[in-house]
Amino acid sequence: SYPNIREIKFISKEKALSIYKEQNRDNPLLTEMVTASILPASFEVSASAPQVLEQIAQNFSSKTGQIDEIIYQKDIIQSLLNWTKIIRQSGLALVAAILAFAFLVNFTIISMKVTNRKEEIKISRLLGASKFYVKKPFLLEGIYYGFFGGVLGSTTSLLFFLNFKDSINTFFTPIEFVKFDPAFSLLVIFSSLSLGMFISLFASWISSNRFIKF
Repeated sequence: SYPNIREIKFISKEKALSIYKEQNRDNPLLTEMVTASILPASFEVSASAPQVLEQIAQNFSSKTGQIDEIIYQKDIIQSLLNWTKIIRQSGLALVAAILAFAFLVNFTIISMKVTNRKEEIKISRLLGASKFYVKKPFLLEGIYYGFFGGVLGSTTSLLFFLNFKDSINTFFTPIEFVKFDPAFSLLVIFSSLSLGMFISLFASWISSNRFIKF
């Protein structure tokens, strides 16, 4: 009945014992006298929105006759939310700065190329070439810049992510802060390529349209 519940897993006494032994496999003294009978059965709740976990913990904490204990790591979750907020805000600011920089670079490069070929463009127009015909090479060049810029950026980001993923997750233990999802990675790469080509095409169109008015 709670929103944003991703999974509810029942952990039996036997399963709890196997988990306990796995966590303490390097210290046999902690596992010698432990049996399944002294470990509690439990439910492990996973949510796609951390806020709902606090609501569940508060509502079920009053049911003392049915539930022995609720383990809700509030400090860890709050730290996770704070870090997520900082990363999102920093990421948005970084993306906005990179997009503005990419636009200005493409705009400057295409403007210089249009200026250098001004006489050739005039002759082509006098011979009957349409505006789109003389603009097309610059637009295609902008798409080319955007595509290869997107490939370079996506590849660099993916390699950075794969290289530091384990270190990031270790810092946020026991929570898996980031995980590799091939489908999501492909979506990010596709989005980067599309956005890169669009920004470059838009910059090329503005630049060529500014100088090719006749």
